Amino acid sequence: MEMEHINENLIKVFINANDLEERGISFLDLVSGQEHIERFFYSILEEVDIDQHFRDSEAVTFQVMPKQNGIELYISRNDFGDVEGWSSELTKHLMETHDEVTQHKEQKQQAESKKIEAETPNDDSIRPLIIKLNEINDVIGASQAIHNIENIHGDLYHYQENYFLDIQFGTSLLLPHQMTAIKFKALEYGETSKLSQAILQEHARLIRESDAIKYFATELN
Repeated sequence: MEMEHINENLIKVFINANDLEERGISFLDLVSGQEHIERFFYSILEEVDIDQHFRDSEAVTFQVMPKQNGIELYISRNDFGDVEGWSSELTKHLMETHDEVTQHKEQKQQAESKKIEAETPNDDSIRPLIIKLNEINDVIGASQAIHNIENIHGDLYHYQENYFLDIQFGTSLLLPHQMTAIKFKALEYGETSKLSQAILQEHARLIRESDAIKYFATELN
């Protein structure tokens, strides 16, 4: 458990998950308003308010903020003149805490995006041909454009509001000009994707496996 005096009328206490567990308290208990939770708050106050500056006050307010791996408990002393000043101080501190949490989430999302990009090969010669398409009609158009080419099949995925056609080839390798023709025909309806086959398999929703090109080119026509 960690304590910080924000000012003479406000204490911040960080209580980690282990501290809560040792005291038999869960976060659901903290938001339920049960009577024993009030006793829990006052027991924390007794631990941190050594000089009894807060306990001698006429009114003490507790405010709980969830944090990663624990909670922050704000203890405020209310029987003083500058109520407006205290309120501004608490509001400012809570806003700074919120900004820190938001920044942490954004940094985590950016790190995950960079990881996905790093896991995706950049060499077109070793990367499967994956076409990103905006709408299902684009999927149908691309499938109709290339379905007559022999020895190809594809999987269709849906990920982050877009469709991804993973065009795969059979046992016989296509010649470079055939590969180029397939790519140009499909690109009339979409664009090449930076996402790898592995990323799609792990994160995207698989709509059609293996027969996506044939299905959308013929069955829906």
